[in-house]
Parts: sequence; structure tokens; C-alpha cells
Amino acid sequence: MPGVPLAVVRNHPGRRPSRTALTIALFAAAFVLDLTMWSGGTTLRWGGELPLWVLVASGLLTYGGLAVLRGRTGWAFCVALAYTVFWGVTLPEYQPFTALTIALFDAARRLPLRAALPFVVGCVPAWALNTANAATLVAMDAAGVAVTAALWGVITSLTWMAGRSGFRAEENARLREEALATRARLARQEDRLALSRELHDALSHSMGAIALQAAGARAVAAGEPDSDARVLAALEAIQSTSTSSMQELRRLLGLLAEGGARAADDAGVDFVELGRLDAIGGLVRSTRACGVTVRLDARGRPFPLAADQDHAAYRFVQEGLANALRHGGRGSHVDLVVAWGVDELGLRLSSTAGAGRDAALRAHGSGRGLRGLEGRVTACGGLFAVEPGEVFTIRATLPRRRPVSASH
Repeated sequence: MPGVPLAVVRNHPGRRPSRTALTIALFAAAFVLDLTMWSGGTTLRWGGELPLWVLVASGLLTYGGLAVLRGRTGWAFCVALAYTVFWGVTLPEYQPFTALTIALFDAARRLPLRAALPFVVGCVPAWALNTANAATLVAMDAAGVAVTAALWGVITSLTWMAGRSGFRAEENARLREEALATRARLARQEDRLALSRELHDALSHSMGAIALQAAGARAVAAGEPDSDARVLAALEAIQSTSTSSMQELRRLLGLLAEGGARAADDAGVDFVELGRLDAIGGLVRSTRACGVTVRLDARGRPFPLAADQDHAAYRFVQEGLANALRHGGRGSHVDLVVAWGVDELGLRLSSTAGAGRDAALRAHGSGRGLRGLEGRVTACGGLFAVEPGEVFTIRATLPRRRPVSASH
């Protein structure tokens, strides 16, 4: 609508009516229905004639009050019951029922079953009074009275069932919302756990290597042959390892900025960005630079790994080498076997401690890395095992399955 102010569009007459307007319209229609069902007689029970304006004014006040009390179930029901009983006693020919029916429906829709049942019982005096008035006015026989009473029972039952159906629908919607909120909360917790695990695995190896290189550089005695060159080599290794660690940390923070590991994976960021098996050469080199002997034995014909398996295999090597650094120290020996089979990939990393183990590094171990690694491997359908002893060994087996790309 070019040239038309936005405020005019928002206040266009064709917009949906407000909830207040609908409520007023409902009670106005209910009062009109009561008046329509009225025979028009104004003779009071104790004699005399009722001025018409009194009935209309009382109806307007009552239904207006019900509109105001919308949502306050108990008060609204009491007002509707008092209105119905008052006119049933005062003016037998006027038998209002819509106010009490609406109040009963509202109670059945809003309240639990035990709290709503008393409102059904509360309708009995009003319907009994209306039945008695009708029987007196038209001289009903017993069958007529029974049919009239049954009619009020049907109206009450239909109103009750409609209200309970609305209650169940709202309850189911509330339960769905709670389930979605719980699922979202659990997903956030899983995201935090995944990110903490990534941070631990990414930094454990790098920090261990840096600490070991720094300890080695500190231990080089001044005046020894090639002492300067050895210190320089250690500092270069520290620089390289810390740079690599910062790059991986930035990638993890990028995932966090996009809503966590789960959100990033859904958005098309693959686990491979955080490390894959064919990138373990850097881990081996940095570990060797710390004075650890690493023998890498790759066997068989490689096959494509699914993204989560590829990442789990990379973390397997990273955590195993980090353990060797922490617990074995300089001079330790590591045998790493990557065995490609027909239907599975087998990984084995065995380490023996060297003479240069550092107690400060061993104190950093908490076992969290191995527990997290076991969770990674089993989550992608693999098996994980730890064999402690003089030769500390960890094993993992990953079944072959079709890689799932991020676009799927």
C-alpha cells in the first residue's frame, strides 16, 4: 500500500478483533439469547409486575461483570449462579441459563478435574429451579418434568465435555512446551560438554608439549656445547606448538559464537575442521620435538571415514600422545599403529615412560581425557579399551560406514 502510513495499515478496520471485543460480543449474545427464550411475562412470584428496565439493567450489569471477571473462575461462577437463582425465584417466566453455562464451561476448561467437579454440582439448584418453574407454568406431567430435567442434564454434559476437551488441549500444549524447553536445556548442556571436551583435547597435548619444552630449555646448562642452539630449538618448538594451539582454539571459539558444536554442525561446519586423521603428522612432530620417540606404523588401504569418526580418530592420537608427554616425559617411547581393515579401522597407541618424566606434568592428569575419548569413540559406533601397566596402551576400533556430509 504505497503512500499509506504504517499506523493506518495497522489500524485498518479489517484487522482481527481483540480478545476483549470477542468477550464482550460473547456475553452480549448470551444475554440476547436469554431474552429470546423469555416468554415476556413480567408477573412476580409474590404478585405485581416487574418494570422491564429492571430486568434489562440487571442483565447488563451481570453480563458486564462476567466479562470483567473473565479468568477469575470462582467469582464468575458465583455471579452467574446468583443471577440464575435470583430470577428463578423472583420471576418464574424468565429462566436465564447462558451465564451459568458459560461459567461452567470456563471452570471445566481452566481447572483440574477435582477442582472443576464442584462447579457441576453447583449447577443443580439452578437447573432444578428452572425445571420446577417450567413445570408450574405449563402444567407438566411427570414425563414432561423428566424430559425437561434430562434436557438440562444434556446441556450440562455437553458443556462439561467441551470444557474438558479444551483443558486437555491446553494441558497437552503446555506439556509440549515444557518438553521443548527441557530438550533445549539438555541440548545446551550437551553443547557445553562438547565444547569443554574439545577444549580439553585441543589444549592438553599442546600445553603438555609447551611445558615439557620449557622445562627442557630451563634445564640446559650454560656453557655446554650447543646449549644456545638447543634452547633456540626448544623455543621454536614452543612457538610452533602454541601457534597451532591458538589456531585450534580460535576454531573452537568460532563454533561457540555460532551457538555451540551442535548448532555449528547443523549449520554445515564439519568436525573435520577441528582435526582429522590425516593431520596427525603435526602431532607426531611436536611430540618428537619434546624428546619423545614416536614410531608410526600405518597398515592397510585407507577408506573414507565419516566426519565424527575422522575427528574421533584424530583425538585418539592427540590424547594418547598427550598422555605420553604427561606421564612418560622426555625419553619415553610411543608406538602408534593405524591399521586399515576391510570393515573397520583399528588404532593402538602404546607408551613406555622415559627417564625424564616431570612430576609437575603428571599432576595435571585427571583421567577426564580418556573418559571423554571413550565417549567419542562409542558415540560413533566404535569400541574403546585401556590397558594399564608398564606399557600403557589404549585401543580403539571404528566400524566402516558411509561418510555423511555436512550438507545432509
